[in-house]
Parts: sequence; structure tokens; C-alpha cells
Amino acid sequence: MKRIKQFTSRHLILLCLLACFIPATLRLAHAQTDRQTHENIPGIPAGYTIIEGDIVAPISLVNSLRKQSVNSPQATFKANLWPNGIVPFEFENTCAATSTCTNALQSGCVSAARQTLMLNAMAVLAAAANVDFRQCAGNKCSGNYIHLRDSTNDTTIGMSNTCQAASGNNSLVGLQGGQQIINIVSWTGPSSRFIIVHELLHALGVIHEQSRPDSGTFVDITSLCKNVQGGCMGGTYLANFPIDSTAITYGGYDFDSVMHYGQCSFSSNTNCPAVSAAFPDGGITIQIKAPYNTQTSPTGVPWPTAIGQRVRLSVLDGLTLSFLYAQPNWRFVDPNYTGSRGPADGTFLRAYQSFDIGVSATPVGGTLWLQPGTYFLAGGLTKNITLRAPLDNVTLRPRMGVAGGPIVASVSAASYNGELAADSIAAAFGENLAAGIAIATSLPLPTQLGGVTVKVKDAAGTERDAPLFFVSPNQINYQIPTGVSVGIADVTVFSGGAIVARGAVPITPAAPAFFSANASGEGVPAAALLRVRGDAQFFEPVARFDQTLNSFVPLPFDLGPEGDQVFLILFGTGFRSADAASPVTVTIGGEEAEVLYAGPAPGFVGLDQANMRVPRSLIGRGEVSILLTADNRSANAVTVSLK
Repeated sequence: MKRIKQFTSRHLILLCLLACFIPATLRLAHAQTDRQTHENIPGIPAGYTIIEGDIVAPISLVNSLRKQSVNSPQATFKANLWPNGIVPFEFENTCAATSTCTNALQSGCVSAARQTLMLNAMAVLAAAANVDFRQCAGNKCSGNYIHLRDSTNDTTIGMSNTCQAASGNNSLVGLQGGQQIINIVSWTGPSSRFIIVHELLHALGVIHEQSRPDSGTFVDITSLCKNVQGGCMGGTYLANFPIDSTAITYGGYDFDSVMHYGQCSFSSNTNCPAVSAAFPDGGITIQIKAPYNTQTSPTGVPWPTAIGQRVRLSVLDGLTLSFLYAQPNWRFVDPNYTGSRGPADGTFLRAYQSFDIGVSATPVGGTLWLQPGTYFLAGGLTKNITLRAPLDNVTLRPRMGVAGGPIVASVSAASYNGELAADSIAAAFGENLAAGIAIATSLPLPTQLGGVTVKVKDAAGTERDAPLFFVSPNQINYQIPTGVSVGIADVTVFSGGAIVARGAVPITPAAPAFFSANASGEGVPAAALLRVRGDAQFFEPVARFDQTLNSFVPLPFDLGPEGDQVFLILFGTGFRSADAASPVTVTIGGEEAEVLYAGPAPGFVGLDQANMRVPRSLIGRGEVSILLTADNRSANAVTVSLK
């Protein structure tokens, strides 16, 4: 790995910081097989069927797309990610026969031992990405969640009422809403953990590697369809070997992916890949193309026999999953992003295009991931962030001039980070922005103050006047107007009726930030402590001013006797609009705190507040950090001290 420590030359090349290539593991599933309107498959909800071997899909969608074109994608799924990476789940605890055939065994319920195996598989993914599988209280979920079944003894009725095995491993792709079932039969054996991981990855939004639209460059499937059970026109081939021309892909093809089929998948040859007169090619169904067929896996096994491994996440599986479920302080830039998946918001799927905006939007201490391309840097890079270019081929060049005159830079007035949300409080910095100093003295806030007007034109093209708190020659504090759409907004400052500065700022659904006592965005928060003892309530400070340091420092507080309830009330901006499906979460010293309220502070413009209960497990911990996350974006960390 190579890091760029400083930027001093006119033409800067950012070398590979992490790896030279990363595969695509985000794809959208489809099939090319017609279905009935109802199929009775044990463990599969009514109205759904199975495609690609283990992907559960709505029959209605499969049928409707089938009619469009014989060769069109048949069941395309968007990667509906689980908000904040939190995946609620429950285990099936009822055993029942899945058919009325003679001597049908009970099925569905997951034993304690197999629950442990599932938790171990979940831990693999939680270690690789910002994913948090949470078992619902009392093993009883509501809302959106995963329902885990043991399909080992699933059966259907055969001839003469005999039982036919109907067990399998399968899952829906991504968050589909409500209860979604994962069936598992492969609980034992050396590959069982990563077979389960494979199905969990489906539930997280990932599909099969060989379904990529560019897979034909790397593997041959179509010419081997005769080897698939039922032949080239059979349902097995059509359902299990589709190519999705609309799939979202990232990076190079990954033969080592745990989501790749093996070379003998669904082969008619029970001894595949053994060569025989009936199967001169061994009956393989996936053939590695040259020159890749002579290359070897990380364990030294040739790719033709290594594909389809179920013993580990590939390095590239883990990295791409970590992008889909990114850390709250990660941001992404891609100069080639066209907006096809929505306005840029700095996420993996909707990356910022500008390097400068990416740097401004990345929280201090966070990571900015750069996709291949050429970026232009205005001035020096002084912010404390990490740059990573996992696909290499990134060039940074100095910006030689800026069209449109002087620049105004807008950041959060609380954290000084460069992302803002509608209704949040912004601080804009520049030169000669106003003729003098003026402060708003009444509500509603004026949109003209001291001869200054700030106009915000959002990504949808709507321009609005911004309410103004304060103006001066070098700084303007204003509120991002209500209704501003997500995307890159243009900010124009007028003074005396003339344009004096322009800038751009990313608007995101939420841009959480805390005010600090030192007005620096760091250290002790602007906050109050509320203690409830019986019927009495007391407000206490959490900071004191240190004359020697000329700064506010934490004032240690205790949590009192067992009956006391202690709440922190923190003030900030940018998190009132957090999506209800992705609510505000808070940790104090790494312990999750109960958030009783997160929204507008009554009686104030643009100011938000978060009320949280302090966990008693923090007694005696000393100085601890408070981290708030909204829409998987983290606020600046602030610090309190507990006795």
C-alpha cells in the first residue's frame, strides 16, 4: 500500500493506497424463466419463486418482465440497503410439517446449536462492514426484518403420497419490506458457515458474480448450456444462468468471490468434472476463459477448479460490502458519476464528482474514497482525513483558476464540515462579502441584511433566498432554505445588488452536527444535563471554563444512586430531517444510548436538539465521546466526563 503524504508538485499522481483492483459484488438479479402466478414451495411466501438457484423473487415481476422480451432481464432488483446497516432478525421457533405426505417430518424451527452457527456467519459480515444484525426482543420482530428458517426437512407431496425433499438455501435480495425469509439447509460441513454467509449477502443486496453484464469476457456459460440439467431451453438453465445487462458493478471480475458459482453448478454429469464419452468436457457448466484459466487463486489453486469457493469472503467481497454499508464518516468521489442513481450525496452509489467537495464533505478523521479519474484541487490539502484509491489510476491536479470570480465556502456552523441539510445553520466564509457587520434582531429572519442577500439554487434548479443570522466582510451565517433538494447546490452572495462571491455545497438528507462550548466543533458540547430524582428535576452543567487553558473543559458528573435518571440535552443542527426509516442513533463511550427526542429545538431557527438517557453502565468511565448518527452520517464527536 502506498500513501501520499503531501501535495507539492503541479501534477500529482495518487497511487494505489489499498489494492489494485476490487470486484463488483453489487449486482441486480434477474431470470429468464416464465412462472405460474402461484407456486407452493415450502419456506417461500405465496406469490414468490426461486431464481438463480437461491434468490427469492416475486412471481408477478418475473412473469411481467418475461413478456417484454425473451432476452430481457426478468427480475431486476435494486440494492435496497438496510438503513444504518441495522438488520433485525428472528428465528423460526415453530416446528411443523410442510406437506401432508406420508411420514412428513417437522421442519422450520432452528435449534439452539444452529442459531449459534447463524450468529457466527453474521459475525463474519459484521466484521467486514458497518452491518449490525440484531435479534428482536423476545425473538419477535415487527416492521422490516429477516425470518430465519431451518429448511432441512421441508417436503412436497410426490407420487403415491410419498415425500419429496424440498429443502434449500435461499433468500430475497436486499431489503424488501416486512418479513423476508431466509431458508438454510446447509448447517453442517466445512463450507456451511460461508454458505450461510452467501445467503446473508443476498439479503444485504448482493447477487451472483457470474450475473455481471461483463461476465462473458471472463467465463463461458452459454456454449455449455447443454451440460445443465434439462439442457439449453430447460428451466434450470434459464433460471440459474442469467446475465443482467442492467446490473450495477464495481471494479474487476472476482473469480474468488463467495458469490460465484462453481464450474459444475447444476451439471447433468453427476461425476462432474470427470471426463467421459457422454461428457467429453467433463459436463462443466462454467468455463474460465483464457488467459484467466491459467491463473491461480490466492491459495494457489487454478481458477477453473477454485471458483465457487465457500470457505471465506474474498478480500474484494469484504471491501465492496464495506462500501455498500459504509462507515458514517466515509465519503466517495467519482468524476464519472452521471447522476443516474439520483443526486450526488457522497455515498458509494451516488458519489460526489468534485474532489474539493468530497474533501469538504468528509468529516475530520474520516476517509475519502476516490474512484479512477482526474481530479482538480484548489489550494493545499490540510484537512485531517485519509485518502484511498482502491482501483488506482487516480490523478490529482492543481486548479489553475476558478471561473465566476471570488469563492464563498459554506460549512456547518456547528461542526465546520462541508455538508448541509435543509433548514440547517450554515457559515459561509469569503472576502468582501459585506460592507460591514449586521445582526438579525427579529423573527422570522430577514433574507436581506446589511445590503446582503444569499441565494441558494438547488440541484433541481429552484432558487431560494436564504434567511440570514449575521453578515460581515468575511463571514455570513445563514439558514439553508426549507425544501432545498438533495444534490449539489449553488450559493451566490449579493452585496449592494451585485454578485460578490459564488460557491457550491452538497445538500444531503441529513447533515448532523453538534455545537461545542468552545465554538470549535470539538471538545465539550453545548449541552445541559437533566437529573430526575423522584418528582424533582435538576439541570446541571457539563462544562466549566478553565482560565489557564482559556477554554471550556468537561465538568465531571455522576449518575447518582440507582433511582436517578440522567439525561443529556445536546444542541446542534442538520439532523431534524433524518429519515424515519433510518432514525438518529447515539453512542456514549461506545454504549448505545436511548434517544428520547431528536428534532428542532423549540423556539429557535435552524437549531436542533437531541435528548438521550445516559446508560448507568458508564459509571466511573471518565471522559467519553458522544457520537450521533443520522442517515448513516456521523456528527462531530464531542466529549463529556463521568465520575
